[in-house]
Amino acid sequence: MKMVRQQRALVFMVSCACLLAATLAASRRLTDRKASVDSDLQEATIRENRSPRLQSHEPAQKAVSPDAVGPISRQVIAGGGGTSSGGSLKVEGTAGETSASKTMSGGSLNLKGGFWNTLDSTPALTPTPTATPTATPTPALTPTPTATPTSTPTPSVTPTPTPSGTPTATPTPTPAPKTIQFSAANYIVVEGDGHVDTIITRSGDISGAATISFSTSDQAAAQNCNVKNGIASSRCDYEARFATVKFAPGENAKTISIFIIDDSYLEGPETFQVNLSNPSGASLGTSSSATITITDNDIADGADPIDTSRFFVKLHYLDFLNREPDQGGWDFWTNNIDNCAPKPSCIDAQRINTSAAYFLSIEFQQTGYLVERTYKAAYGDASSMSTIGGTHSLAVPIVRLNEFLLDTQQIGQGVVVLQPGWETVLENNKQAFMLEFVQRSRFTSAFATTLTPAQFVDALFTNAGVTPSASERQAALNEFGSATNTSDAAARGRALRDVAENSILQQQEFNRAFVLMQFF
Repeated sequence: MKMVRQQRALVFMVSCACLLAATLAASRRLTDRKASVDSDLQEATIRENRSPRLQSHEPAQKAVSPDAVGPISRQVIAGGGGTSSGGSLKVEGTAGETSASKTMSGGSLNLKGGFWNTLDSTPALTPTPTATPTATPTPALTPTPTATPTSTPTPSVTPTPTPSGTPTATPTPTPAPKTIQFSAANYIVVEGDGHVDTIITRSGDISGAATISFSTSDQAAAQNCNVKNGIASSRCDYEARFATVKFAPGENAKTISIFIIDDSYLEGPETFQVNLSNPSGASLGTSSSATITITDNDIADGADPIDTSRFFVKLHYLDFLNREPDQGGWDFWTNNIDNCAPKPSCIDAQRINTSAAYFLSIEFQQTGYLVERTYKAAYGDASSMSTIGGTHSLAVPIVRLNEFLLDTQQIGQGVVVLQPGWETVLENNKQAFMLEFVQRSRFTSAFATTLTPAQFVDALFTNAGVTPSASERQAALNEFGSATNTSDAAARGRALRDVAENSILQQQEFNRAFVLMQFF
């Protein structure tokens, strides 16, 4: 048994079957009497057991004052049974005592000492109830030992966490704008270098494709080549260059070369401009234009270089084929002029023949001349005024110089006839050009996609001035398959190419295109 103090009173707790004999660590076997405090803690009960059996009881506790006396009942369990009551239970002791004694006399139980502790110094432990044993016929009874109560540990106080400050949200970084621009605002080239490279870059997200238009420009207008005012001219000092620059996904730089003419004039530095426009897939950067400065390499004025055969041939490569001359072709055509006889009368004739040869070359017929015929089939003729033989209206090719240069350079890009794979390069360039051409706003405005294939094809042949054979017309119609409209851009491009490459159109347009090239 244990006693604890609660506030000013003491608690007397009976927690085992061995109430009449107690020590700090053990209990004594009970064979004749048992005392307990009942469940309501108001009275004690004395039970005599004539046979060696242990009666059950319920452990309980009662708050009492030291030296208190309470009533008890006495129950006799014997042969015939019977009950008598009376007597008292007296509890004596002082807090802190560690031993107990008992006196049993005349029906009264006097308990002195015991396990006394103050509640405010030692918490009460909840006892484990004693199981009720089963009586056996053996002479001696071994009581079930009382389980040692398990103390409930005092829970640790969980410290209140110190609230941390509200974290500052990290702003989502603004993506860098997608731009296309020149790598520099100025490029310098020596006149004798032959060409200048301009670099076009793009920044920001370059994971997608992008395109931009490239062009050269100057303020020279129609000034003669011997004018020395610091302004470079596309007629004298450099070759005009137009291009649609295409960036593949992940590509961040492109190089565009411009041919420089090495003339024979002491003219000092001359400048012209390169420009970017019409971006797609990005916007123009801050350097959308740049200045090209040509540094002079002459120490005095010399003879006009066009009068030399080598320079004359080189200009034809640049003008007709938009490329630097290959060494074999350059040597052949130069010698064709210089080795003629009789001189000097044959020189002029050989120059004319050489110039005509470039117009008739496969390379030009399949590039520049195809461009002229494509514009003819798409838009017909332009009208102009002529004063020869009196003022009158005259039908002329509709293509203009800048349009011609842009498209001819696109089809001829990378094409050098007789080099390995040139046919494949040319075919791929043609297909790409036709597909792009029919998607330009000028073309889509002239040919609505609601037109039937027959209406579309007939309009192209009418513009070309050609009456096609049944097979030629059907070949163009077949490009659309079973479609009832002409919304398929690829089919439109193929049909336009069928008309532009028509043999009758090539014959009819030949002389006009030859004269046009002399102006261009």
